[in-house]
Amino acid sequence: MDSIRARHDTSLNKIKAAIEKAVTASNGRLTLRVNSTVPDFDGPTLKPDIQLYDALHKRAVISDLAVAFEDHPSDTTSNFDRIWDTKTTKYAPLKEFLKRQGYSVSLSALIYGSLGSIAPSNYQVYTEHLGLLKRDTRRLEYQLSTDHIKASKRIWAGHAGQARRAEQVRQTEAAPTERPTRRSEGRQAQPQSTNQDRPARGAPRGSQDRPTQPSRRRRRRSKRKGSSNRRDTAAPSRNQ
Repeated sequence: MDSIRARHDTSLNKIKAAIEKAVTASNGRLTLRVNSTVPDFDGPTLKPDIQLYDALHKRAVISDLAVAFEDHPSDTTSNFDRIWDTKTTKYAPLKEFLKRQGYSVSLSALIYGSLGSIAPSNYQVYTEHLGLLKRDTRRLEYQLSTDHIKASKRIWAGHAGQARRAEQVRQTEAAPTERPTRRSEGRQAQPQSTNQDRPARGAPRGSQDRPTQPSRRRRRRSKRKGSSNRRDTAAPSRNQ
């Protein structure tokens, strides 16, 4: 909600800055009140976003800003129209109070879509009620529309991030306790080898498990020796 309120307040400050130029040029004839109660009004606490008073001509302008959901083509009624009716009904007691004070009162709403759309009635409120020049109104409308698009993107990203983190926490809490796998159980069941079971340092691997065999050179020598003995036994003596 803080980010949504910040989007509204940022737009209101830009509107205020634009109106203050007209107030300064009026040489004290106009008085601007922003987000404030109406002086001497003893009814319910109402703080419209904009109050502009013309003391010379006894005119008062009451307008409230709204950044709302966009109108959808499938809607049977306009969301902007509903907001206009809600705002004007809410501040109707202020209008009646100021009329009793002798003011000619204009009650309106400045409505923007959260994705950049602009209510057509805004242009008339700016130029005819609040005294802005047409070029200043077009520039202000463009700035506010762009700001609303950027702010809505940040708001959506913040909501999506919170939902993603909440889902991760929920999955972590719902996950069962991890159990050792069969492979890890098999590893734990194997007895640990001792130093007595290990072969001596420098001995070839597996030398204790295999019987001792003569080397290749010894086998060759014994083979040659055996063959020579057989020849000596089988061959007759030359002297005979």
